[in-house]
Amino acid sequence: SSTAPAEEPEGSFFDSTTVTALGREADVFQVSTPVTVIQELEIARRMPNNAADLLREEPGVDVNGVGVNQARPVIRGQRGLRILFMEDGLRMNNARRQTDFGELSALVDVDDVSSVEVVRGPMSVLYGSDAIGGVLNLVTKPAFTPGGRNFGVDADLRYGSAGELARGHAGVRGQAGRSRFSLSASYRDAEDYESAAGSYGDIELDEEATVLDSGVQDDSLFGVFTFDFTDQQSLTVKHRRYHAGETGFGLVDPSLIGGDEEFQIRITYPYQDFDRTT
Repeated sequence: SSTAPAEEPEGSFFDSTTVTALGREADVFQVSTPVTVIQELEIARRMPNNAADLLREEPGVDVNGVGVNQARPVIRGQRGLRILFMEDGLRMNNARRQTDFGELSALVDVDDVSSVEVVRGPMSVLYGSDAIGGVLNLVTKPAFTPGGRNFGVDADLRYGSAGELARGHAGVRGQAGRSRFSLSASYRDAEDYESAAGSYGDIELDEEATVLDSGVQDDSLFGVFTFDFTDQQSLTVKHRRYHAGETGFGLVDPSLIGGDEEFQIRITYPYQDFDRTT
């Protein structure tokens, strides 16, 4: 008698593939480079504010920044422009950003993402010197509807008590003949966070304190159109727009932590407008 081998559960680690680690598609289990792939179902389960939030539970990765759109990844102690941030393999890093802060992962709406690939460690040979700490690649959802349908609509609303966050997202996808398209939009309104009372090293907070400049109002628009000339040749046009109102790096009133209430350094972004057509 013989026993059939047990099947791997659907969506297991062994089913994951990566393009980022080698520059070509490969099974994660066959790649020696430390790489993590977070799939769409897991992204939906965690409901992150941005892609960097997905990395908080991953080994060798930390997150720096306060607020819903200021989070940035830290990989093995490297951060900012030492981490290459990509969307569908196209670099998003901007040399005009301050080196230690790097580009915002919030530029890419996490609801438009089908998977997140994180390479932990130097990738300069493939991607250049801004990948000395690692790579974060966001793979967006394809421009056709799952299951071969010709048209589909999705929408969701979200509320969170942290920062009184309210968020809405809607998308439409379709295909006709050789043409495929996808269009999505989102809007978010988040108030400043409240820091809990307690001890933080040498800092004592007797009661909850507002973390100033941690909230934001922002919106995102993403569109994709693809035309297939043949089974092997196609033209794809993408446009992404992101806008954010005033936000900052987080500040607690100095008088609440024993500081001089007359003196404070407060850094904010007045607004952010980002447009990219590919």
